[in-house]
Amino acid sequence: CSYNLHEFVTNKNIDKYGLGDKEVLLHATSGLLYLHDLRIIHRDIKPHNILITKPDARGLARALISDFGLCKKLPRDKTALTNHGSSMAGTCGWIAPEVFEGTHPLTFSSDIFSLGCIFFFLLSFGIHPFGDELNRQYNIQSQNLNLTSITDKISKNEATDLISRMVDHDPKNRPTSKQVLGHLFFWNLKKRSQFLQVPDCFILHFF
Repeated sequence: CSYNLHEFVTNKNIDKYGLGDKEVLLHATSGLLYLHDLRIIHRDIKPHNILITKPDARGLARALISDFGLCKKLPRDKTALTNHGSSMAGTCGWIAPEVFEGTHPLTFSSDIFSLGCIFFFLLSFGIHPFGDELNRQYNIQSQNLNLTSITDKISKNEATDLISRMVDHDPKNRPTSKQVLGHLFFWNLKKRSQFLQVPDCFILHFF
């Protein structure tokens, strides 16, 4: 791999290999979906653990999730991992509130929270939705959120809607990785236009 997502965002002189922001987020979310389908909770999703590869033989670069040292596999007969009394896993400022508190069972949604922070970090050119590094985890715990810095004017409303759902304080309200991929934010122009087209049968029904 060439470098990590933090460098991708903060180093203006870096070669991005033609990767757009949405493409990076699509790759990262797809990687998380793969882990969750294997019933693996990553527990340390952050920009430094998203790696950007050099272009392959076809000239295509990718964003990949890395550092699986804190991963936990969820047994088939369980929907969450006991978190009470265990040491905190992950990186302060990027972990979900329930992980920091250590009083709630851990689910896949804790990864979704961290990924939502990454979405905003990338789309705002390096700004964290919960503020500066010193106060970040406190702001997460107190739900002090600011999503006004997204720079993509075309997708700003969709991005704000998706991120606000991903970083919801209540883990039960967050979307799954599959639902994140299906959000309007990731729809291309063709899919958007198809959605807006009214079928003939629908028109006939009303006339």
